[in-house]
Amino acid sequence: MEGELNTLIRQRSSIKARITIFHKYVDSIKLIETSKLDKVMLSELQLKLSRFQELFVKFDDIQSKIEIYATNIEEQMLERDKIEDCFCKLISLAQNICDQYNVVEEVRHPRSESGHGSCHSSNNNCNIKLPTIKLPTFDGNYLKWLEFHDSFDTLINKNDSVPNINKFHYLRSSLEGAAAVVIKSIEFTANNYNYKSAWNLLCERFNNKRILTNNHIKCLFNFDPITKESYKSLRYMIDYYSKNLSALEQLEEPTEHWDTLIIFMMASKLDSATARKWEEHKSNLEKSPTLKEFIKFLRSRADVLETMQYNHNSGAARNEKQRFTKSFVALFGDNTNYKECIICKQSHLLYQCTIFKEMSLEDRLAHVSKFNLCKNCLRTGHRPAQCRLGPCRFCKKKHNSLLHKSKTNTNKYRLSHLPVASAVASHVAGAAAAVPPSPAVAESSSPAAAVSPSSSLSLSAATPGQVLLCTAEVELVDLKSNNTYPAKVLLDSGSQSSFITEKMQNIMNLDSNNVRPMPVSGINNSKTSVNKVCNLRIKSKVNSFHIDLSCLVIPQITNQLPNVEIDPSRLNIPNNVLLADPGFFRPSEIHVLLGADAFWEVVESQQIRLGRNKPTLQQSMFGWLVAGPTSVNPTVTNCHVQCYFSRDIPKSFPKLWKSKDGFSSSSKVYKKRF
Repeated sequence: MEGELNTLIRQRSSIKARITIFHKYVDSIKLIETSKLDKVMLSELQLKLSRFQELFVKFDDIQSKIEIYATNIEEQMLERDKIEDCFCKLISLAQNICDQYNVVEEVRHPRSESGHGSCHSSNNNCNIKLPTIKLPTFDGNYLKWLEFHDSFDTLINKNDSVPNINKFHYLRSSLEGAAAVVIKSIEFTANNYNYKSAWNLLCERFNNKRILTNNHIKCLFNFDPITKESYKSLRYMIDYYSKNLSALEQLEEPTEHWDTLIIFMMASKLDSATARKWEEHKSNLEKSPTLKEFIKFLRSRADVLETMQYNHNSGAARNEKQRFTKSFVALFGDNTNYKECIICKQSHLLYQCTIFKEMSLEDRLAHVSKFNLCKNCLRTGHRPAQCRLGPCRFCKKKHNSLLHKSKTNTNKYRLSHLPVASAVASHVAGAAAAVPPSPAVAESSSPAAAVSPSSSLSLSAATPGQVLLCTAEVELVDLKSNNTYPAKVLLDSGSQSSFITEKMQNIMNLDSNNVRPMPVSGINNSKTSVNKVCNLRIKSKVNSFHIDLSCLVIPQITNQLPNVEIDPSRLNIPNNVLLADPGFFRPSEIHVLLGADAFWEVVESQQIRLGRNKPTLQQSMFGWLVAGPTSVNPTVTNCHVQCYFSRDIPKSFPKLWKSKDGFSSSSKVYKKRF
């Protein structure tokens, strides 16, 4: 018996070698374009395919004998599946090449009118290539059985020109999941009985009228209610119920008598507005509506909703303004395009013009009137009453601070009562501030002094006390190399995007993608442009939490936070909390800004309030965040104002030192710092 088993295994090995030879032959045929195949090559392929199919039958016989004699049945069954798959794929591939050749030949040599009923004139050739009909698939879902059964029966079963082994192959390739398991035990042979057995077994399993009826009726009851007006939802409802009712009618259920019941079921699933319209429509009918009338009403309603939505979208598209990514971060570089100055013809705004600032008040007013400028922002196109920028810093009236009339000489302003921030703070966003400096520095009282062609803007300002922002120490992970780098992140729910500094990107050697320049706007609608994006992972140091982000790359997010060092012992932070940033009180560099795209995945709900004028502890996936006021008033010596000056401002400071009404004696320390 052992000798006979070895003989059978050798015969199977010979068959496997012939499979390999046929595989190489089919691959060589595939390299040739179908249009370049000739009849000789096709005849050779068909002959070899016929021999290969006979070899398949021979393999089945040998493998069956091996499984009788062998003790390792599971291994032999796996071997059978492996070899049968090769046979099926190669037979299907070769058959497909033959079919493609026949289609090409049909196009080259179309049949005459007598042989092809679709031609109406002998002068018109039927050269239209129809698309390939894909066989339906079935995965065991009863709701799809009737459609699969009718399609497969028409295309394959009733097509006598298709050999049984090919029918069996098409059937197996069309079945998935639970349906494929049903016929898996039937041997794949050219035997006519095996194919019919497989088809009958499949029909016995799924062509169960009672189960099919129950499933389709269940679908009628389980339709999800429509919550709001939508033409798509109404059309889906029509298609959904029509499909199931058609299937029930095919199952010989008396659906023609179910109109009242079906209308009630469908009406109960409608949104409130459509249901109200239906009740109004129904009240005008003399007798009970039919299902056909109800479907007609739903289609009409869907058409109205689609038309309304189209008109609304068209109007919105016309009025849509350009959207910007909002982020309260520092802006750097020459990103603002200015119109030509009307006085000196240089590229800057009027309030930045040195010639204009050196004029007398009367001359300034005369030029504003001459060029019909807004007296508040010194720009054209609107009147002061329509100007959105803030008023004069002296009298709070709607005119620019450079046009303010005072009892004393308007070109001489005192700075003795000004805080340092006011000496350089701008008129940005109309925020009220102290009296501006002398005309040499008065440019910063204009609407956008912080954004000049050569300036940069940091959205920070001096405050009576230090306010802590949410910071955390994390690990940044390079997704490509999986290397980790320590970093500090700033959590900002007011930013629509996340950012990373160029310095950190270079340290991590992150690959960046160049994108179309993206406008980014911040406070006072100041804009910059970003054109690089990189991907990274942020990993918590206190647990296993991590999040993948796409970050915009910018030169700098902000200066060191906090501005000055704070004594943490005065904040009464509990000893048992695990802080996200143990060094929150010490000024340090910010590497990443975590925007609202990830903020709410990190922050949790629990908070601990430390008292009045003291920060709050906020629980997060990085640990406890410390944020809020500290009631720590920095002294003059450690006061730090974050502001990036343009090149014009430093040049004007010598005039300030020489001014008669410059810094008072009590403010010498400011002069020394500057």
